[in-house]
Amino acid sequence: MKSKNSSSLFKILIALALSSQVYASDDDPSTECIKNLASAPDLSILKDKIALSDIREQTLEMLSNRKKPLLKEKKGISLWIVEAEKCMQDGEQWRELNYPAQLNARINTFVMDFKSLAASLYGDELSYGEFARKRAAITAVFQNDSTEIVQALLSKQTEQAELKNQKAQEASHEQARQNQQQAYQEKQLRLQEEFQAQQDLNSQRQNIINYMSNQRPVTPVQIPLYQMRPIQIPNTSTTRCQYLGNQLVCNTN
Repeated sequence: MKSKNSSSLFKILIALALSSQVYASDDDPSTECIKNLASAPDLSILKDKIALSDIREQTLEMLSNRKKPLLKEKKGISLWIVEAEKCMQDGEQWRELNYPAQLNARINTFVMDFKSLAASLYGDELSYGEFARKRAAITAVFQNDSTEIVQALLSKQTEQAELKNQKAQEASHEQARQNQQQAYQEKQLRLQEEFQAQQDLNSQRQNIINYMSNQRPVTPVQIPLYQMRPIQIPNTSTTRCQYLGNQLVCNTN
């Protein structure tokens, strides 16, 4: 049931607690129409004998009146019922849209009971006082039944709202749990990628170290002594020259 109907139910419940009228909401087109019956000129003949719109306007004299309607008063009663039925028809479509089906069914039953009671007054089966008392009785039963219907619907509505809220909370918690789990998985994946990257870097470093440690040192080439030729030292000599008389004499050692 929509929130609009929920608001209407609260209005009905409050109205039922305060009034004995068939109509329960000022938004119902029937409400103003029935109120106007109390001041209708054509019904003035019944004004002191019947509460024409609101049953709360029944006086002590009305409840204790032992008289039965005269012929001219019967015409007024007939007109009153016709006009009341027109008022109810004016709001029928509105009530179908705004009231729950259970309550509309109970209203229709009350209208039929009220019409039957008015027929008994019209047919001289009841006095004005008897009509007023029986009208009050069937209205009280209608009030009780309608209140129970509204309260049951409100209770059901409350349960549905609580269930909806509970499901919404559970869905919210589940979504939060999934988000948390996804965030955890993403973090673990990121850490795993960082760890793998570090492992790859360490592996590269180790490969370089291993490569460098496996390189042999360059040994200088040594020429064997037997392959080396001795250095030839040229022989040196000294020549000395001197004059003996007129003759130059040279000696080489």
